[in-house]
Amino acid sequence: MVMLIFLFCTAVNAKPFAELFSSAFRSAAFVMPSVDELRQVQNAYQSELTGRPISNAWETLKIQRIVQNDVLYLVEANDHRKGRGLFAVHNGVGVKPWLIQAPHAKSDKYTGRIASQVFAESNAKAAMWNSVPRKTRAGNTTADMAHLNGTYWQTVTEVFARHYVDGRIIQLHGFDQSKRQSAAGRDSDIIISAGNQHPPHWVQAFASCLKKTMSVKVSLYPFDVQELGATTNVQNHLLQRLGFNGFVHIEMSLPVRKHLKTSAKFRTLFLDCLQ
Repeated sequence: MVMLIFLFCTAVNAKPFAELFSSAFRSAAFVMPSVDELRQVQNAYQSELTGRPISNAWETLKIQRIVQNDVLYLVEANDHRKGRGLFAVHNGVGVKPWLIQAPHAKSDKYTGRIASQVFAESNAKAAMWNSVPRKTRAGNTTADMAHLNGTYWQTVTEVFARHYVDGRIIQLHGFDQSKRQSAAGRDSDIIISAGNQHPPHWVQAFASCLKKTMSVKVSLYPFDVQELGATTNVQNHLLQRLGFNGFVHIEMSLPVRKHLKTSAKFRTLFLDCLQ
């Protein structure tokens, strides 16, 4: 039994995150998962959050469990790329009940890298990245993980929110200021939203803290700006139905993303406000 547990938990070709992230995007294909497949994902991911992984659960789904130090990465097998995503679970001590999300990890430049940095530096419990370009066709729609139901992304989001009812789900995005429809949008460097017209106190406090500590223009939806409020975001819709109060949607200009990626001090200010 001890040997079986050892074999099950051993890493599969440990790699740097950058290599894992890059390899996750090697296929441009996307196939919608079946209802049965999503049910298996639900059970398998829940078992990881509780620290009691189900033997062979991910193998059946053609997902590799790659353990690196205290972090488990879940990545599609090389011969079975269907755009499921890249997922990480931190099994160390003292982790925060936070899930960091980057649904447009490559097209929203640097957000994938920033998500990995925030995940590590905040000691967050989990993180997730998309693994297929957002404009990839998915039947009559596209494989945009922030706007497509019936995905691993939605299932993992729901499992996390049900497990950590007082946790936080922090979703990172990038926007082009020149393409905004309003002066307030064009003038903003960061737009914070809870996905509704009544952001909870902690989201308001987060935005207020950023305004005080960062030398950039921070706007809170819907009070300071009326766009990029995550109102069509499917994770937001799901979490609102669940009554989950810990969702925050963060839009960042390209200069802010560059600064967050390169400056540990800037990230510290960001995370201090998010506490």
